[in-house]
Amino acid sequence: MIQIPLIPLPKDYHKYPQEKLIQISNVLFLYPILYLYSLKPKQTIYTKLLYLHLCLLFIATSYYHLNPSTTTLLPDMFAVSSLTILSSLILLDIPEKHIVSMYILSVSSLIYFHYTNNTIAHICIVGGVPAYTSFKLWNTGVNKEIIEIGGYLLLSRITEHNDRNIYSLTNQMISGHLFKHILSMIMILKIIQLMKRLHKI
Repeated sequence: MIQIPLIPLPKDYHKYPQEKLIQISNVLFLYPILYLYSLKPKQTIYTKLLYLHLCLLFIATSYYHLNPSTTTLLPDMFAVSSLTILSSLILLDIPEKHIVSMYILSVSSLIYFHYTNNTIAHICIVGGVPAYTSFKLWNTGVNKEIIEIGGYLLLSRITEHNDRNIYSLTNQMISGHLFKHILSMIMILKIIQLMKRLHKI
């Protein structure tokens, strides 16, 4: 019998040394929405969903940081996982009929986390889906962009899980989670730019 690895949230995950500043930093996630609008993308189901899920990410992360807890984290996790899958559907030209799979996978990973406190399913989505997308797009003329986006993704996860260590290393100037917000916003911008370059939006 295959044993599923247990990767729970760190015990102090919901305690942030710069909570007020992090709440303010959520405004950063409005910028990708405005940037997407400035590009005047094609009016398709995918672009409309992209607007919707970027707004959802802003609302969900803002809601979570008003009262950080495992319960309020669930919408934020859904926003992240669904936006990750949606981005891959767009970049890989997956037919729109597969949109439902995005919601099934995202909701299933949340249900699993809710009942087991195991983030492995969520990690498989936010890590595995971009890895598969990168593999499919490799050697199509965007290797540099793929490496850059992958770097931002990796750094955002490292800073997220080293929140207090980074806060100490920077002489209490910036916490890991605040740094994660900045990196995540830049990563989303880079993904939108890649979509535009590949004429996906």
